[in-house]
Amino acid sequence: MVILTDVNCVKGEIVSLANLCEKAMIQFKIIPSFFQILVSGLHLETVSGVPVLGVSHLPLDLPANFLLKRMLDIVGAIVG
Repeated sequence: MVILTDVNCVKGEIVSLANLCEKAMIQFKIIPSFFQILVSGLHLETVSGVPVLGVSHLPLDLPANFLLKRMLDIVGAIVG
């Protein structure tokens, strides 16, 4: 999980970081008081008592996607 707290971060850098986390299947959170909502689909939660906005539903959260990835990992390992 990546939690962004840098108030001096440029908007483009935030979007790049969010995209990188999404590609790497890493949860991305931002402290709400330092963040203008850039995309929809964010929800509010707390991490150790600090309110954060974030995207927590990743593609691998779906059982079918997880199973497909697991099968590809096994087949790849056998072939490798």
